[in-house]
Amino acid sequence: MKTGQLKGSFAPGVTCGFAAACIFYVAAWVTHLPALDLQARVAGPAILISWLLGALALGRSVARGQAALAGLVAGVTTSLLILIPLGSALVETPEGDAPLPGTSGLATSAVVRAGGFMAVAIVVGFIGTFVGSRLSDAPARTGRAWLPRFAAVACVATVPLIAIGGIVTTTDAGMAFPDWPTSDGANMFLYPLSLMARPDRYFEHTHRLFGAFVGLTVLSLALFTFATERARGFRIAAAILFVAVCVQGLMGAVRVTEDSMSLRFVHGFAAQVFFGCLVGFAVAVSGAWAPVGTLPRDPLLRRLKLFSTMALHSCLLQHLLGAMYRHMKYGGSKGVSHILYTHAALAFVVFVASIIAVIIGSSAAGVAGPLGRPIKRWTTILGATVSIQFLLGWGAFFAVMHDKGVLTNPAVATATITTAHQANGALLLGSLVVVWLLSRRAWKATSCPEPSA
Repeated sequence: MKTGQLKGSFAPGVTCGFAAACIFYVAAWVTHLPALDLQARVAGPAILISWLLGALALGRSVARGQAALAGLVAGVTTSLLILIPLGSALVETPEGDAPLPGTSGLATSAVVRAGGFMAVAIVVGFIGTFVGSRLSDAPARTGRAWLPRFAAVACVATVPLIAIGGIVTTTDAGMAFPDWPTSDGANMFLYPLSLMARPDRYFEHTHRLFGAFVGLTVLSLALFTFATERARGFRIAAAILFVAVCVQGLMGAVRVTEDSMSLRFVHGFAAQVFFGCLVGFAVAVSGAWAPVGTLPRDPLLRRLKLFSTMALHSCLLQHLLGAMYRHMKYGGSKGVSHILYTHAALAFVVFVASIIAVIIGSSAAGVAGPLGRPIKRWTTILGATVSIQFLLGWGAFFAVMHDKGVLTNPAVATATITTAHQANGALLLGSLVVVWLLSRRAWKATSCPEPSA
């Protein structure tokens, strides 16, 4: 094996490995939901099929000459990452309702079980990447070319973390475990699956596991950036993102150990801001941020920047109000109706500003040069996400207004629609960040001095 071959296959392998792990996490989370109560003979194949199909799709972006080694790297990467949720299946079933402390619950066959799961992960990664590469004719890319893709994986991995965090809030499961980093005295990564039949335990525990996965993903993004990007600004930004995800994790921990109401909504709001910054980083390192030359000055670009800025800032305020209301309401606080009404009124500002940006964007794309195509694509996405968010918002408003009690055990419909509203809010924020950055980039290009003859 040549060193150059391994080096060229490492970046696509790691990227596909983290993406496949994300697919595994989501599939395992859905199939183990207490409400579904699926048998292992159903959940196992469902996870495996989802996992393999995802690996095949990911393999389509890998060059054929790199597929074998990249598939091996992807499989090894995934096999290490799935050890985080796998720990719940490596412990003995306790006799009572409490886990054994620390790591004492670890089964004697844990090493054999873990080795078997890791072997399956390596096989799935190798087969999926190798076969997937044969279904397309992707060109060989340098390690730097994979950085935007890895950043996109980090963004995608953060979405389910935010969604599960919303479920934790809606179901008032944040104090299912009053301790951290342990869970009821057990090692956080070795909490028995058998004790997660209670929804509050399941949601809070899986939220912690997803948090650990996102933390590792952002750490790897920072290392990836330092290894492939020479620009000092990108390196500083990647380091700041890693520090931010660590602070967010510690904030979540203190929120549990201190049972702090203020940290509840700060933690929730900071998660949305972090996601927006992560999306911004992914845009900045992508091809859309390449030099665009000098664009002709057109008022459409200025209007697009103006309305995308207005929509983004009002959306951030919406997230703050939403986080305050959700945590204070579901935490049992009284007198928070004015926050809800302000949140509902501001929704019109976000919706109108976003729709105007979408309308302008369809025309501005024609005068934005190389930025025209991404502007057109992302304003279309913005139109879809803001429309869905507006409908979900009013659905959540009427669902919450209909529930007159303290929502420690909300109806399934209420929990579903409010969580969907919160999760789609993250997608809306991400879409606005992209449109805002592209519009600023395009308008700045019109301000550049004309090149000399």
